[in-house]
Amino acid sequence: MGYETLPRSPDGPARNPGRHAEGRPADPGAEAEWQVLRQEVDKLARDLAADVRRLERQVDELGARVAAVEQGAARHAAVASRADWAYGLARDAANRADDISRRVENVVARTDGLHTRVEAQESDLSGVRDTLAALVPLQETVHRLAETVDLVRERRVRERDDLTRDDFLVHFGFGARMKALLTQRLPELTETRVDDEKPTDVLRREAELVREMSRALTEPGDRMESWLTAVATDHGRLRLPPRQEQLLARVCAEADDVRRGLAGTGHRVRFDFDLPFGTVADPEEHEIWTACAPGEEVDFVVTPAYYAQGRKILPPSVFTRRERGE
Repeated sequence: MGYETLPRSPDGPARNPGRHAEGRPADPGAEAEWQVLRQEVDKLARDLAADVRRLERQVDELGARVAAVEQGAARHAAVASRADWAYGLARDAANRADDISRRVENVVARTDGLHTRVEAQESDLSGVRDTLAALVPLQETVHRLAETVDLVRERRVRERDDLTRDDFLVHFGFGARMKALLTQRLPELTETRVDDEKPTDVLRREAELVREMSRALTEPGDRMESWLTAVATDHGRLRLPPRQEQLLARVCAEADDVRRGLAGTGHRVRFDFDLPFGTVADPEEHEIWTACAPGEEVDFVVTPAYYAQGRKILPPSVFTRRERGE
């Protein structure tokens, strides 16, 4: 149903004499038709709104499905990636299995070879056992001979009076320590007394004091320290400087350690100050004291010879008469 378009009035908008002021037809029939039309329009609007809502729900559902599909695609890609990784592991495992199989075959082959060699050696050992069984009487004889040799060796060890190589080396070490004490440390201990006495022959007086100190170190007994102190201080008349007091303590400690070591060897040890009268200083047999010369007659022994089990370990040091120039 349509409406005509009326011409505009010179005084204002065109007016349709067949409508009320609010725009509805004044005719009752037209009013009813207008109501029907309005209801149809409202219904169409409601239907359209319902269709829009339905379409919106469908769109939301499609969006959800699309998101699900996308998630499924991502999971599928992840699964595919893991499947590739698993396939790679399976391929590596298969390769390793092949390698292990080859190694097992190699080991089996080597084991078979070893079994063959063991069987051959067992056969050889059987022959050796037979031979050893035949040698049993000889073994018993050898055993008896070994026991006899051990008994003889033990008896000779008990009866021997000399030193083994190892024994000699032990005493050689003690000899080196004694030599350092007697010929290096003791002369230092005489300095205070020699300086005080101011002798004409300084070297002779030093040698005489060292001889007395050497007796203190080598004579048995427990008065070594007091004896050394008495010689160094002229029986307390002199006072040693701190350096010589420390030296005296070190000498006593070292000498005491050496004496304990010598006693621990169980060997016969002897320190000998004696030489036959008229002995001539010989560098092959003696240590010659400072300013003395070989070929001169020995005046006295300064430090003793050291013997272990009758064997000379350390030669004596000697002071000669030094009559040159007189």
